[in-house]
Amino acid sequence: GTYTYTQISTANVTITGHVDGVGLSGDIVIPGTIDSYTVTAIGNNAFQSSAITAVTIPASVVTIGLFAFVGTTSLETVDFVGATDGTSACTSIGANAFEESAITAVTIPASVVTISNYAFDDPPSLDTVRLCSHTKTHGTAATTTTSPHHLVATLPTAPTANPLAHTYKPAEHNLPSNPGRRV
Repeated sequence: GTYTYTQISTANVTITGHVDGVGLSGDIVIPGTIDSYTVTAIGNNAFQSSAITAVTIPASVVTIGLFAFVGTTSLETVDFVGATDGTSACTSIGANAFEESAITAVTIPASVVTISNYAFDDPPSLDTVRLCSHTKTHGTAATTTTSPHHLVATLPTAPTANPLAHTYKPAEHNLPSNPGRRV
């Protein structure tokens, strides 16, 4: 596919979208390099309201911008390359990045230290968020839901058998949903 980008340094670019815009659909693999530049960010609103069903995010991506995948109501699968083997460079997932998606489960790379406000807000089918490491900060209601059967991710207060992998499943830790977009 043909992605649009902005050069942010002599070697790096931010993906700003795709030439098909909201018409983009199906499974996409964001490349780790474009025109010999390393892709280090997915920009704000880059894939907003597109009809993608799955996205593979390369290990080179350091940040995912605000509202990057908001309104992607067909997006069921997000694969962070290097999430489980420690090679992902991603450190930050922006506010509302995956809001209103159809993600059912996601593994957050060990490199992520910040999950901003409402990053996974209102995904009706999300029931598992796996943190591979010690996410240092997460925003207000990093996930919320309208159903008590869904997940709200909170960081553990007690050690688990494997302190480098925490899996959150639906439980009594649900927060009320807050309608409308929040940043």
